[in-house]
Amino acid sequence: TILHAREDGIKFSALALKLGESVEEELVIHRALYQRFKDEQALRQKQKAGTLHEEDNDDEEEDSTTTDNDSLESSAMSPLDTKNDVEPQGPVRWTYAASHLDRFLDELSRFETSQKKRVLIKRALRRVKGVVDKDQEWGDAYKVQLGSMLYETLLQNAEVEIDGKKVKAFHRELVPEKTRKGYKMIGYASLNEALYHRIKTEDITSFAAHSTRQKPMIVPPKPWTSPRDGCYLWLKSDLMRFHGSKRQAEALNMADNTVLLDGLNVLGSVPWKINKRLVEVSQKCWEDNIPLGDIPSQTDIDVPDKPIKPEFVPEWPEKGTPAYDALLKEWEQYRDAFQRFSRKHRQNMDLRGLRCSAILKLDQAKKFQDFDSIFFPYNVDFRGRA
Repeated sequence: TILHAREDGIKFSALALKLGESVEEELVIHRALYQRFKDEQALRQKQKAGTLHEEDNDDEEEDSTTTDNDSLESSAMSPLDTKNDVEPQGPVRWTYAASHLDRFLDELSRFETSQKKRVLIKRALRRVKGVVDKDQEWGDAYKVQLGSMLYETLLQNAEVEIDGKKVKAFHRELVPEKTRKGYKMIGYASLNEALYHRIKTEDITSFAAHSTRQKPMIVPPKPWTSPRDGCYLWLKSDLMRFHGSKRQAEALNMADNTVLLDGLNVLGSVPWKINKRLVEVSQKCWEDNIPLGDIPSQTDIDVPDKPIKPEFVPEWPEKGTPAYDALLKEWEQYRDAFQRFSRKHRQNMDLRGLRCSAILKLDQAKKFQDFDSIFFPYNVDFRGRA
């Protein structure tokens, strides 16, 4: 989710990593759904084969002298029957598998594609199949590369309509930032103001539905047994959110985490229930713009105009002279005005993040309010706080 954490937006590298992680989580879920579909299909075939075998034994006990025609009819009732004997499988409960890549390649053959490009596509699909079929972990570098390509696609194709005109929904720009070795150009991604207001005012359901995968659970979480095994049943989770720090990961693997694991397992096993009345009150406060508790105001704070920076003076007048005092006063006034502008602007950016968070929380509360109990999986941050 792109929130204006600052005026320029969010760092592009952080956004690309989040996009890559989202794709990986989606693939893990679809792989599990596909595996469950295959297991259920195999179980149905096994049960059907057992039923047919029992029927054949009953027929043999009742009449041991069957005719040749009866034998032929009985042999036709085998698990390897024709299509007319196959039960309809109903709606497919998985949405992605490696076989779809083969189908995609077949569709490409209908278009005029050069032989060289087809070889490159086959090679790429072969690598993707390995990721889809096998339970491989993606490195951060691959996630960032994938996220960068996806965001580039958004930049080129995503549009929002403003006053009858279509404009780009997302932006990217380079911003100079000061580092220890001097200034460095950092890429930032931002959201169009019109799209943000649509998300806030029109209650776009697709925003809340796809903004997170790590939601509350309706069954107790998987107990933590190691820093990489526990929490969600399908999604991979880390015991500690150390943001890619290898030293912290190594220290966590070498440490005795028995007490920590037991504590998180106890917290995760506590059932919770949504208070429907509070959900109604919170929704009413949000709709009527009543700031209460964690429900933020939907009205921005008045921000003064951004002050104009005084012209750069290569050599200042001599200290103590009237010209020096006037120039110093001008820069002090600019500094104070810019601080007031930055403070108010920062507050509006914080409100923007709180509004998006409120939309997400209200949507999740409404989805889980009818369950008798829900569970919250726990892990810790890099300071050790659950």
